[in-house]
Amino acid sequence: MTEPEPFDTLLRPHLDRVSRSFALCIRQLQEPLRSWTGLAYLICRLLDTVEDAPWAAPEGQMRAFDALEGFLRAPPSAQAAKAWAATFPAAIDAGEAQLLQDCHALLLALHALPAAVLASLRQVALTMSCGMRYYARAWAQQGSLTLVDLEDVNRYCYFVAGVVGELLTHLFAQARPDFVIGPRLWTDAQHFGLFLQKVNLLKDQRKDEGEGRFLVPERAQVWASLPEHARGALRYLTALPKDAQAFRTFCAWSVFLGAASLPHIEADHEGDVPHKISRAQTQALLQEIAAMATDNAALTAAMDTALALLPKPKGQPQEPTPLSAHARQEQQARRAWFLALDHGPLSLSALSELGMAPAPA
Repeated sequence: MTEPEPFDTLLRPHLDRVSRSFALCIRQLQEPLRSWTGLAYLICRLLDTVEDAPWAAPEGQMRAFDALEGFLRAPPSAQAAKAWAATFPAAIDAGEAQLLQDCHALLLALHALPAAVLASLRQVALTMSCGMRYYARAWAQQGSLTLVDLEDVNRYCYFVAGVVGELLTHLFAQARPDFVIGPRLWTDAQHFGLFLQKVNLLKDQRKDEGEGRFLVPERAQVWASLPEHARGALRYLTALPKDAQAFRTFCAWSVFLGAASLPHIEADHEGDVPHKISRAQTQALLQEIAAMATDNAALTAAMDTALALLPKPKGQPQEPTPLSAHARQEQQARRAWFLALDHGPLSLSALSELGMAPAPA
């Protein structure tokens, strides 16, 4: 990868600030995949910043999306990038503010990527931006964002995380041109992303709802959907070449750290005392997973154990409550909008398996 600055001076400091756990995972990768993945993550974080910043008016947010999409298509001047960063509200996270200050260097690094890598990253980032825009508009129009059912949750997760699984697969294939990607792997890459994002939704439910984002229509139902995504994530892991130990470890750490956090997440939700995995427990888990990263049988056994230890949230998934006329109209509109999009390597059957669309007739 040709970039204005090397990984340690441009990418790593930002990764450490905006996501220390993900930064740890990325550092295990080998070049050029390490730099490609780190840069991809930070470009996605720029999109997250546009989505999450406390904009005074929705028009400012839409203009920020417009500008960033333009920067994804063609490298901006330093002046244009600086002017764009200056439009953001002051009340954003310090790490994201520093990311905005360096956005010109990051975007130059993006456009210095090999053509095929740039094309994959750009397309996924534009898809993510498309989804974020759609839900941001709904939030602005209604004063809050409410996902109406599990299908809606799955579509939301597709844009903010499922496409990240797709992007990782693209990047790995560029680093390993001998690796042939079949349809099953594209679907399981989505399961990988959806599992990680639903862990985040469950973890952040109270915070999100305090901000007007009601992303978990029924908590027990979201919990009940996790095992299928976890098994898909496992299929993804075990389909990767065994000699790709670093990439396997990177993916396995993300999945198993997410699974290990679930009992603590539910304890947090049900009580007021914070529950976290200790540093020692985290280190032990990372070492254990790294040691079995190329052993499919061991990974399968570890996933079986993790799923068996999932806590039982209060309540059981219920039959879907009949939607109000307004919610049903919203559901149908969101489904029609989603199905009209280009879903890259995913077939309609794959979208149905992922719970994003009805089964094809």
